[in-house]
Amino acid sequence: MNSRTVYLKQTRADSARSKATALLVAGLALFTSQSSGQDPQVGLSVGGTIFLDQNNDGHLDPSEIGIDGVFVALFYDNGDGIYGPGDSAWAGSTYTSGGGFYRIDGLSPGNYVVAITRGNFYHLDDRRLNGLRTSPDPDSIPDPNDGAMGDDDGLDTVPPSGDVGTRVIMLDYGTQPVNEDGDPNTNLTVDLGFYAGPTLTVGGQVFLDSNGDGQIDPSEVGIDGVGVGMFEDNGNGIYDAGDGAWAGFTYTSGGGHYRLDGMPPGNFVLQVSRGNFYHLDDRRLNGLRTSPDAHPAPDPNAGAMRDDDGLDTVPPSGDVGTRVIMLNYATQPVNEDSDPNTNLTVDFGFYVGPTLTVGGQVFLDSNGDGQLGPGEMGIDGVGVAMFEDNGNGIYDAGDGAWAGFTYTSGGGQYRMDGMPPGNFVLVVSRYNFFPLQPFGGGFLNGLRSSNGLDPAPDPNDGVLGDDNGFEVPPPSGDVGTRVVYLHYHSLPLTEDGDPDTNLAVDFGFSHGPTLTLGGTVFLDWDNNGYQDPGELGIDGVDVGMIGDGGGWAGLTTTTEGGRYEFTGLPAATYFVFVLGWGNFEAGEPLDGLRTSTDNDPAPDPNNDVDGDDNGSEHGLGVGAGIVVLVYDAEPTIDDGDSYTNYTIDFGFYDPLQLDTTPPTLVCPDNLTVPCSANLLVPVDFQATATDDTDPSPTISYSHQPGSGFPAGTTTVTVTARDVSGNESSCSFTVTRPPLEFTGFLPPIGGADATSGSYGSPVRSFKLKSTIPVKFTASCGGSPVLTGIHTLQAIKWSNATTPDPAIDASPTDAATTGNQFRLAGSEWHFNLDTKATGMSAGIWQLIATLSDGSQHSVLIQIK
Repeated sequence: MNSRTVYLKQTRADSARSKATALLVAGLALFTSQSSGQDPQVGLSVGGTIFLDQNNDGHLDPSEIGIDGVFVALFYDNGDGIYGPGDSAWAGSTYTSGGGFYRIDGLSPGNYVVAITRGNFYHLDDRRLNGLRTSPDPDSIPDPNDGAMGDDDGLDTVPPSGDVGTRVIMLDYGTQPVNEDGDPNTNLTVDLGFYAGPTLTVGGQVFLDSNGDGQIDPSEVGIDGVGVGMFEDNGNGIYDAGDGAWAGFTYTSGGGHYRLDGMPPGNFVLQVSRGNFYHLDDRRLNGLRTSPDAHPAPDPNAGAMRDDDGLDTVPPSGDVGTRVIMLNYATQPVNEDSDPNTNLTVDFGFYVGPTLTVGGQVFLDSNGDGQLGPGEMGIDGVGVAMFEDNGNGIYDAGDGAWAGFTYTSGGGQYRMDGMPPGNFVLVVSRYNFFPLQPFGGGFLNGLRSSNGLDPAPDPNDGVLGDDNGFEVPPPSGDVGTRVVYLHYHSLPLTEDGDPDTNLAVDFGFSHGPTLTLGGTVFLDWDNNGYQDPGELGIDGVDVGMIGDGGGWAGLTTTTEGGRYEFTGLPAATYFVFVLGWGNFEAGEPLDGLRTSTDNDPAPDPNNDVDGDDNGSEHGLGVGAGIVVLVYDAEPTIDDGDSYTNYTIDFGFYDPLQLDTTPPTLVCPDNLTVPCSANLLVPVDFQATATDDTDPSPTISYSHQPGSGFPAGTTTVTVTARDVSGNESSCSFTVTRPPLEFTGFLPPIGGADATSGSYGSPVRSFKLKSTIPVKFTASCGGSPVLTGIHTLQAIKWSNATTPDPAIDASPTDAATTGNQFRLAGSEWHFNLDTKATGMSAGIWQLIATLSDGSQHSVLIQIK
């Protein structure tokens, strides 16, 4: 990194502070060199340090540190020279890092203000300034243009809004401070210090109002574990869905008490959200309602202790909120703790009042008609969940918070009591359909949602025994409902006459085509990532399966040659893996083995390729990635069934015994076979191969044993390949002599060696004449008296250019086509030059014998 000398004008005698300033310069230089890729040479820049001013002197001292993670905003100044509510034109933003440094580049000349917005101070885990306040400026009038490094340029807004801003920053080319980095186009001295000064607190108690009078009486107790949230008020003075940014959150403890400390000034509302009332084990307000006798709710700013400040939202949302709470310094109630900066009187009372219930029955729809008919039974042990509806009126992946859960019992019945008002969807999740071996199995494994009434009926219609479920489009695997509306005194009466219960949300399931997922675990001798011929499956391997979302879906063990399968599955996404525990221990099936590596990264398990290794090392063992199963769309290469996928395979090899030695291959000696009048003569032979690890290496031949060989010498190449993929080769020859040819008989005369040439043909014959062509042949000293021998003629236009060959035509009917006929021990062909189409010139006559050997002679036609 390049360096430069920076000259600092020392304005204080405090050498320690000078040292801190020098360190700040070095830090800024380092931060600038590691900025987020913006080019500091383009346009103007503003920056500085957000620091913890521990002694509240308005200066960054040697022991004080920067604060990372603070959100810094830049606005265009509205002309009043100071940050305030009127500065709304956004110019840029960033977060502090590298020791509290921030920098915003690429700015045009103009007037700006920096703001540390109130959200940085809220009571939330990721807010770095919670509990802090802006430091006082040492010069009383902070000027961000003065080039002073390490002094606090921030000030509270007037009136207090919770934000901290600066006075106007004037940016123009060539006019910025140079003491921090020597660049007249950057101002990196806009620093803001914060100290742990007096901040604001809001709190109170959440209590069980046993008698519902809106007051906490001596015998009534607080409720621990209740979540209390705080939001910016939207200006209407009461909590509702339109309120602003999240400002704080905590849980009650120590007898229902809560407090949110370190808050900036502002107007807020508190909320006990509907999630506290849901039908879940950890929800402390399930079955309770906000106390009725204090409504309309009291003013939470009045300082009245032990009264219920909560009220239901309008329209009902299930939440309980407050009227606006105005937080400002030195203005809070003092009757609870004498501190004018705390309001610990915002209490919430809840009583056991009328709440809402949803329920129904899960049944086996034997005939698949979507109705609970005579003889059809409920199914116990099925998990039914409830979620907040996301507004689209149907269960899908985008639905909101978890609102309830229970299991069916007593003949498939389920119910969720104590619910607040709201819009919900119910779901029978995919985990109910998973095999879950050996843990008893999902109670819906092998079943599918009934489709007899599709599309699914309205779950609010009060009809008992109709199937309200539908299969969520793959690859979900869930069965959900349309939206269920829960509101006081408006639910169906048909099932029990209670307007606050809906017990008619039923689910029917029938035996339909389900899905199967499986494959093979095999010993990959050559570690090539494929199950080659001769590579065997491994039995006794434990294979697990996890469903989408991380829940356990099944466990099985390979058998019958390393095969495994999971049956009765819904369309969903799955993660299949070979268990990392047990399988690889001493004496177990995969002891000493590793997952195949030659085709890494492992192929996509959805590529429908069988026999390829889909495994990679994973925290759970060796996993195959995410497999997507869809009804009637699975590969048919294994069994022709579009509802099964048997292509998720796992290969393993032994790294200590990986075979790299090729087989020992022995070829036969060169072979010579007798002549024959046949075109091809079968020749039998056999090579032998041995291998230290493969008892039966694969032997392949360029010419198979027992196949026919032509006359002449043929080279046979033999290759041996073992199961590890190692190869060796050898070769030998098979020689078969041609038939013995004694030459063409008169009138042509001449043999191969004296067959003439273009310039000196053997004989001359007249145009349109008949030429007797004769020869004799023998094999092993015996005349050849069988076989098909043919005659062709080729005209040569010059010494190097032959015309295409033409079949010769005979003059006598006794000859078939262009075949010679046997006359005694001679082979004759009476060549009709006219019928053959021979013109004057040089011609080559070619006799092809039955063994494929050829003999020729050149003649002249005049």
